[in-house]
Amino acid sequence: MTDPIKALWGLLRPYRRRYLLGGVILLGCDLGQLVAPWLVGVIIDGLRSGRLSIHRLGIDVLTLLGFAVMVAAGRYGWRHYVFGTARMVERDLRQRLYSHLQSLSASFYSHHKIGDLMAHATNDVLTVRGMCGEGVLEFLDPLFYVASTVGVMLFTVGWRLTLPSLLPLPFLTLIISAIGRQVYSRYKVVQGSFSDLSDRTQEAASGIRVVKGFVQEDAIRQQFVGVADSYRRRFMGMERFVAGFDPIIGLLAGSSSAIALLLGGRMVQSGSLTLGQLVSFFGYLNMLVWPMLAIGSAYNLLQRASASMSRLQDLLRTPPDVADAPGAIDLPDPVGAITIRNLTFAYSPDRRPVLSGIDLDLAAGQVLGVVGRTGSGKSTLVSLLERIYDPPPDTLFVDGVDVLEIKLAELRSAIGFVPQDSFLFSRSVESNVDFAQPGRGRDAVLHALDLAAMSDEAASLPDGLQTVLGERGVTLSGGQRQRVSLARALVRDPRILVLDDCLSAVDAATEARILASLRSFSGFGERRSGGERRTTILVAHRLSIVRDADHIIVLDGGRIVERGTHRQLLAQAGEYARMWYQQQAEAALAAEA
Repeated sequence: MTDPIKALWGLLRPYRRRYLLGGVILLGCDLGQLVAPWLVGVIIDGLRSGRLSIHRLGIDVLTLLGFAVMVAAGRYGWRHYVFGTARMVERDLRQRLYSHLQSLSASFYSHHKIGDLMAHATNDVLTVRGMCGEGVLEFLDPLFYVASTVGVMLFTVGWRLTLPSLLPLPFLTLIISAIGRQVYSRYKVVQGSFSDLSDRTQEAASGIRVVKGFVQEDAIRQQFVGVADSYRRRFMGMERFVAGFDPIIGLLAGSSSAIALLLGGRMVQSGSLTLGQLVSFFGYLNMLVWPMLAIGSAYNLLQRASASMSRLQDLLRTPPDVADAPGAIDLPDPVGAITIRNLTFAYSPDRRPVLSGIDLDLAAGQVLGVVGRTGSGKSTLVSLLERIYDPPPDTLFVDGVDVLEIKLAELRSAIGFVPQDSFLFSRSVESNVDFAQPGRGRDAVLHALDLAAMSDEAASLPDGLQTVLGERGVTLSGGQRQRVSLARALVRDPRILVLDDCLSAVDAATEARILASLRSFSGFGERRSGGERRTTILVAHRLSIVRDADHIIVLDGGRIVERGTHRQLLAQAGEYARMWYQQQAEAALAAEA
């Protein structure tokens, strides 16, 4: 048994009792259908001999109707247990796939396209479900049908006519095996092409503003046509093999009928077989055509499902790069002290380090500003703190504990992180803010929005806090999205607050209001005589955001090239001072304009 087949059986095993019950009902239906040809033969022989009375004819007809009703009820039953169970298998597989995708690390999504993952979650899962429903039916039904039908044929007319008539059927096994191998290999290629098609569609829909802005609709359309045509060619290449099933089965069925007519006709002429028995035999022989078609279809479904299951297994076997270490501990009472020792980090062994030799001590409640040119490693540094990526061992500590030894859920619960990419869900404003800490209530959401200088604008939306935002918050401006994302982090009331250049799209006046709110929320810019402060890390391009921080570091090429307070760094007359005076000059020019 190949690995994908074992995996398919593993999906079915929990529901084997339901499938067994469906199979029993299906067997009853098949046996019930065998009554009709036999009764028709009896009626024909009775009418020819003149021994069949009207009363007896009525009983036989009512018997046929009774079995038809029984078969109809049975068909409803097996559909419920076979097709209904297939939907349960589909649900289990979807949940397993979704949970696994949630567990995978950021690096995985950096190397896999969303369209490809969507193809796994849609087309591949549906193909597997087809095998668990229609495929199971088309395996069981022919098995029961052929066994019972051949048994009745042997019992009613004997082996002299039955066995020669069935001689062409063994060739079906060889043909199915040969075609099935082609279907399996080609369907994997087809599904890969479908992933490309899905990815191209998703990319074009997500980037529709860019496409329209640069008037590239025709170019994008032509690219899509090329990908769609490639999918069509590969699919038709597979279908050329699949399409051979029915004609070949028709040829085999016609050969069986020819043999039966030749031998059966001679037997009727010799008197060893009645005409009614021959008619019944042809009825049973014709009943074998559908099982032969079903066997071909089932094998086709099995090969497709095996190919899809193989693709899904490759995905499900992908381990998360970031996970809880064995014996990971809780962080019972985080206070927010952060220590970094000789941190050097590269995204992969074959790439140059993004950060080199970083050393830093940040006491609980202090505010750290992180500045530097684009690509200097600022976002990487804060991503390592939250373990979006894993730092090297013994390099990054929270409250004296290596972050690699802390449970991920515990570590991330202590941190309120606002990334550069202000991702919002297609839900209400309130749901997006409440997402970080469900159940905090309307008052907590309003307070967080007020701290983010977004409460008035949220209230002015068509449905207030219940206004449903478009995909990724497209109905809001860039600055509004950033402030809703900030509110989502603030509603969590974290011990450590990390803002990764999340105010880049707000104007100077709004920035000033937000910074004033942060001073009251986390003690930003206040002296120790005040209340308790929370540890805050501010990553920014605009130096006005970090000027009141306790410590400021300047990154360049992944290294700390300057550190100190705002005044100390200005006095050093280095990179920080250059950026500060340049931004001040730009602000003055903008004010004059």
